[in-house]
Amino acid sequence: RLSAKKMRAVMLLLALTLASAEYALVNLIRHGERTQDKRNIHLALAGFERAGYIAKCVGNTSRRTMAFPLGPPDRLIASVRPPNGKGRDESVRPFETLEPLSKVLSLPVENTMLYTNVEGFIDSLQTLNAGETLLVAWQHKFLADFVNEMGLEGLAPASFPRSCNYTGWSEPAYAMDPEEGNCYDVVWQLILFRQASTHRWRSAAFSQMHMGFRGIRDGPCVEAFYPDSNPSLWNRALPFEIGSSVLPVLAVGGASLPVGASLPGGASSWRIALLGVGCAVPLLGIAAAAQHERRGRISQSLARLLWASPPSSCASAVGGTDDYAGSAAPYRAFA
Repeated sequence: RLSAKKMRAVMLLLALTLASAEYALVNLIRHGERTQDKRNIHLALAGFERAGYIAKCVGNTSRRTMAFPLGPPDRLIASVRPPNGKGRDESVRPFETLEPLSKVLSLPVENTMLYTNVEGFIDSLQTLNAGETLLVAWQHKFLADFVNEMGLEGLAPASFPRSCNYTGWSEPAYAMDPEEGNCYDVVWQLILFRQASTHRWRSAAFSQMHMGFRGIRDGPCVEAFYPDSNPSLWNRALPFEIGSSVLPVLAVGGASLPVGASLPGGASSWRIALLGVGCAVPLLGIAAAAQHERRGRISQSLARLLWASPPSSCASAVGGTDDYAGSAAPYRAFA
């Protein structure tokens, strides 16, 4: 059990750490549906419909969503896949996936990077400005490589899922690949952070969510694209009550503090209410405090500080160490 003095120190460290850092968002998606005919370099019908759905739901500049809590993306990147030595396997599908959104936002698609250039992509992230959101459409096999290169190996899935486990719509038979599966609806979200603009971006957290596509471009925007589903309040200090004491705690998340955020005294019930940007929580203050206890491992005592109401559109995952067991938060945080 943490003493009151130690609790206050942890909370102050959390507030100062989050307040001084800069953040950016990266959303990674697989290009839209394709046919089984690999000679066809274009999206299939469902892929074009998905591209239209993305444009409609993401291009709405007046609404915030779980996937885009800061509003529509500031940059769009699509991979380039030229023909191989035999003149095969070319693909323009990533570009076609983002093209309708590009037109809605009057935002160009950066379409110059070879799909196998993992290191080049990671380096390109360093050009992001603080507070920007990047949307990336790529060949799905390389998305796990991006995540691992950003330092989230072991905290994120080892590979892109073969099945989306999404019940809102069933993919057409032509979109099913025996080797690669038929998951096109998943969004992988990374929160990047740095202490200042002179520092390199690195990963703070990983989250997985669904677009909610139901087969037609004019379908309702649901799941992580649901309007006003944004749970985040970036860089806004909210009062957090512990017994009779009210301390300023930076709440990265929660349009309003959830039920249970203001709790009566007693060390066992002291918690920090953090709903993440998108689904992920940058637990930088917690991780920093843990350095004093277990060299970076998030201990059970610190894990008990957390409270979260997992959004239904987020994948359920608990944090990066065994000591984090017991928390209901659907997050995998970089410690």
